[in-house]
Amino acid sequence: TTQDSALIHFKELLLKPENALLAQTVEVLGFDAEFIVKKKLPGKEEKQLTKGVYFNMNSSNDRVGILLLSNNKLHIQVNKIYTVLGGFLKLKEVQK
Repeated sequence: TTQDSALIHFKELLLKPENALLAQTVEVLGFDAEFIVKKKLPGKEEKQLTKGVYFNMNSSNDRVGILLLSNNKLHIQVNKIYTVLGGFLKLKEVQK
């Protein structure tokens, strides 16, 4: 019922069959993994990994930690938001 040309244009864009709206996303906030280290690490690397190595990835919110555990497993923790699934909607005009 609007006469606003900007809103009418927006409605026309929404109703085009090739356009869709991202309506829902599923995100993972990070993950942990452990790997068995089969070979003895050089002393310097073992000492450094026992203390833990931490660094940022692309942005300051994307953090990685690598730690050598006492059972000779390498623990890796990644704190990053990954979008793993998205739900899209196609809109259509309802006739009254």
